[in-house]
Amino acid sequence: MSRLEPFGVFAIRKGYATPQDVQEGVATQEQFERAGKPRPLLGLVLFQRGVLTTEQMLEILREMEQARARTAAH
Repeated sequence: MSRLEPFGVFAIRKGYATPQDVQEGVATQEQFERAGKPRPLLGLVLFQRGVLTTEQMLEILREMEQARARTAAH
């Protein structure tokens, strides 16, 4: 089974986020982990930073689910 692309790759491919946006979001996730806190989802981090709208985040999640379903079917 092939591996599903990460959320950040979808966001960049859709043109909703830049590679730098995603790198900064991942850095934020890592800061939470270092502080002993749960790692927030990248989509939520990008939304809270104003990079993604709710609609864009949901669109990416729908596309990820469709890709997951296609991968599972093969």
